[in-house]
This record gives sequence, C-alpha cells and structure tokens, in this order.
Amino acid sequence: MYIFKISWIISACSLAAALPQTGPSKSLSQETSLSPVKQTYADQTTGTFNGSVTIVPIDYNLARKIIPKQWRINQKAYLEFLPEYSNKLYPLVLIAGVNHRVGKGSSEFGLYDFQTVHISFPFVDIFKDGYSSFSYNKYQLITSTHGAAIDELNKYKTQPIPAAFWPDLEAYSHVQEGKSIGESRLMSFEAYTDHFNTKKDEAADRVFSHFFAPARFSDAAIKRLPAYMNITNQPTFTDGELCDNKIFLYNTTLSSGKNSPEGIVGSIILKDPLLPGGLDQRFVSGIRFSAAFVDFPEVPCANLRGYHEDGSGKLPAISEDS
Repeated sequence: MYIFKISWIISACSLAAALPQTGPSKSLSQETSLSPVKQTYADQTTGTFNGSVTIVPIDYNLARKIIPKQWRINQKAYLEFLPEYSNKLYPLVLIAGVNHRVGKGSSEFGLYDFQTVHISFPFVDIFKDGYSSFSYNKYQLITSTHGAAIDELNKYKTQPIPAAFWPDLEAYSHVQEGKSIGESRLMSFEAYTDHFNTKKDEAADRVFSHFFAPARFSDAAIKRLPAYMNITNQPTFTDGELCDNKIFLYNTTLSSGKNSPEGIVGSIILKDPLLPGGLDQRFVSGIRFSAAFVDFPEVPCANLRGYHEDGSGKLPAISEDS
C-alpha cells in the first residue's frame, strides 16, 4: 500500500495542469474557518492559517551558506526534536497555505485573504545563548495582488516574491477529481511567478509545488508534532533588526479533536533561487493543519532574547519597549 500511494504522488507533477493565476477571483477562502480568538485578542492582529508544514532534510553546509555567518545554527536544539538527523543534515521548513480573515478586532488586513509559502531556516541562534531559536526568511512567496501584505514583508527586509497560487485562496486542491489513491485522495498546492523571468513576455514559472496525501499508514509525522509546533512558533526575521512574532495556537477548536493536525506524505519541488540549486524531493513528510494565530508584528528582535514558545496557547510576555 505504501509504495502504491507514493508512486501516484511521484507521478502527480505530470498529471496536474500548469494553471498560473493572475489574481484572486474571490476575496475569501471558502474552506477556512474564522479564528475563534478574534474577539479574545481584539487589540492584536489575529487570523487563521490553513495549509501544510513540511520539514525537508538538506545538507547542513548548504544551510550554513544561506544563513548569514553572523548568526549561529543551534544544532543541539533541532537534534533534540529530530533525533534521526545527523549533524550533516539541517531541517528546511516549508509552510504553505492561505491566511484567512487577518486583522484587528472587526477590521481586516486588506480586502481579501492571501496565500503564502514561507521558506524558513529555523533554529537560528541570533543571540548566541544556545536557547532562543529564530527562523531566518530571505524570500516569501505571497499573493501578487495583496499590496498590504507585501508592504508588511518589506518592513522586515524579507524579499516578497509576488505569486499566483493554485488553488485560488484555498489550502489545497484534489488532483484528478473523483480519483482516489488507496483510501486517500491526492492533494496539491502550487505557486507561479514571473518575478525571476529574464524576458518580458515569458510565462509565469511554477516555482513551488507540493503533492501530498494523508499518511494514515504511518504515525511518523504526528510523532514530530512537537517539532512542528516549535518551528511554526519561532519568531521570523531577515536582517536581525525587526522580528515578526506570530504565535500559532494549537489548543483551539481549529486544531484539536476532529480538526487535529493530520500527517501527510508527498513530494516537493522548490526552484532556484528560492533555494540555491533547487529542490526536487520525494517521500517528504509533514502535517496538514489549521490554526488560529495571534501576531505581534515589528518587534525589535533584541526584545525577544530568551524567548521560547511551543504552541501551547500561552502567549509570551513581550517587553513593553516593543
């Protein structure tokens, strides 16, 4: 059964049509629920993220070349979460999906939902204390027509890569409607951009694709849940000055009971220069999840020294200077 499912996942790239989008044809995700903490944290930016997170092993030396030299990589921290890794491997993290109803209280961030692919290099020790872990992000794929979200990224010096996504404003689509893979249906999420094109009239290129199916035959991904919870709650940064301290809450109705994170397995393609040399990897495991989040934007990274958050739902105390 395992080989049967994986063989379909591997061949899916050739089955799915390239469908670059020019912009959202609707304003809101139809399959993502409203954050249950929107009123509880009315003075903070809240929303729902619906999508997937995958941990992809890459060569440690490649990660070391990408992450600026002034910051250490906390190998001890990630080896505690991922004991199957050797010191020659590093966990590249890809978080892909839709951001739903983002805003403060009754206001919303922009006019519609937006999609993102976070290309994250976690467990960066910017304070050299061996404790606080941050996630370095140089690039982020983001809905090309959502100017407000793109402007927000620019504040962190993160390079926004304007993109179109398939499916439009949803976390995944079913490949070949009506077909099944064993007991599971194959799903996909793709991003297209012409940002790196050298010729004016070139078509948008598919720079990210993720084909996956529920991994009901293995609980390996769920055993990694503490790692996913920790990684998705590491403050993100690019230049070390400002951090985005987005906290995913895994203890709400969106992420518990029948809505608990689900293990997935599949294939991922990520093109150069988003990752130098590109990535085309099979048998990648991850989770499909939906979670409410509370966002503390534009926090001076220096104020987060000693920070640690694991997704328990307990919001950290942040310096009043932030």
